[in-house]
Amino acid sequence: MTRFARVLLEKISDVRRDFSSLGFKLPEIYLGTIESMRSRGTAEQTYDHYLDEVMLEHTALKFPWRPVMRDTLSPDERSPYLEMLAANFGSPPPGVSLDPNYNLFLKLDSDTDDKWLNVFREQKIMEMEHFRPKLEILIGPSNPRQRMIQIIRRIAESEGYRVKGNLKMSGDFAEFESGIDEPVPVVMRLMDLHAIEKRGHVVLQYLFPDLSSKPLGLNAFAPGGYLYSEWNKTPLAVAFSFYAQCKFLSLLRRRMAE
Repeated sequence: MTRFARVLLEKISDVRRDFSSLGFKLPEIYLGTIESMRSRGTAEQTYDHYLDEVMLEHTALKFPWRPVMRDTLSPDERSPYLEMLAANFGSPPPGVSLDPNYNLFLKLDSDTDDKWLNVFREQKIMEMEHFRPKLEILIGPSNPRQRMIQIIRRIAESEGYRVKGNLKMSGDFAEFESGIDEPVPVVMRLMDLHAIEKRGHVVLQYLFPDLSSKPLGLNAFAPGGYLYSEWNKTPLAVAFSFYAQCKFLSLLRRRMAE
């Protein structure tokens, strides 16, 4: 484990609390849902701790983390907690997590799954309304879809990032960077700009110099973080999605600089 990864692990719980204190409660609700699937065993910890252990193993892998990829890790690179889960709950099929509660969540019937999805989306709408005054200042009086890239740029700049290279909605991705002389320089990479235009799907990756080949996103740190990326039906929703993911990184940078 790199020193940077260790510091990241030490700070991430504080960042989650900071994020929640601003009004981003969706990860807590998602976490509570995962934990409600079954009572944890005495050696088990909550799903957010599981995400932290996955993140640490991910930093040691050449490819994205999956349970089957753990075989390529040396013994000292493996998480004892994930080893325990693998031993107690068997080897899952490729692509499935090692967390037993999360695996039960994935197996919910369609009606129950839809019920929870509606709960999550309603919470996301509530949060968007909470941040509407701030976002409307950044969006301006009119918000046609062709202006979305300018809106995204203003949000990034409001959080202290600047555009890296050319910024065009016709591109495959856009990058924003913090100052290289800052304590925690980082690049944000906004993926698949076409998907933003067509489906309102907003995927933001975080690239740290110490983990330059290991892009991480909100979902790696916050339970249910992917829900901020999807189902963005309006320009305001797209702006909120980008703002939430951008804000989490700003909070992370602030904690890492302490």
